[in-house]
Amino acid sequence: MTPPQGLGCAPSLNECLNTGPLLQNQLWSVLIRGRFNPVAITGDIKKAFLQVRIRPEERDALRFHWLKNIETNEVETLRFTRALFSLGPSPFLLGGVIKQHLDTWSPKQPEIVCAIKKNMYMDDLISGGMTVPKAGEMKDAATEIFADARFELHKWHSNVPQLESTETDQTADQMFAKQQLGTPSRGESSLLGLKWDKLRDFLNVTVRLKKTTTPGGEYWLK
Repeated sequence: MTPPQGLGCAPSLNECLNTGPLLQNQLWSVLIRGRFNPVAITGDIKKAFLQVRIRPEERDALRFHWLKNIETNEVETLRFTRALFSLGPSPFLLGGVIKQHLDTWSPKQPEIVCAIKKNMYMDDLISGGMTVPKAGEMKDAATEIFADARFELHKWHSNVPQLESTETDQTADQMFAKQQLGTPSRGESSLLGLKWDKLRDFLNVTVRLKKTTTPGGEYWLK
């Protein structure tokens, strides 16, 4: 569910919430750092925002109206109990929970935790290794660490087929992609919004060009 925007000059409740400081890494830094790994792996946390529970005393800030009876137009006021996608503070709340959890694992696996912290963007992990075994170790360690907080890393993609999710999971992902986009996803994946051809290991960046005319009559692309 997406929080509503304000009407006219009146802001919505969501627009009045404190979004908190920016905790996530820079998107391009995560992308470029991830491509230094010859063997790439990506995964994301399943229903990440919904895993973050809001304290009862804070839930009044997440009130919304619900049409209880369409015939009588009876409306009731409900409160969200979890962070939700597009809520202003949700990126901060999720980032804070992940950071706190990773900090508890840092004494046990400092190198792995440090790598995860640098290679996370929101709920996506973009990582890998110099070899297939090293990338597999990262995948297994990250899965174990997040599972300790009841976070499930899933939808694993890689330029090495043996490191990807099971055939059942991949089939489910392809069916979802076809339903949402109407296009096949075999051999292709989305890497933080960019098209990733896993078979050729190509990352595609689309640049929109606009042709303009200068006073001197020359054409420039920018």
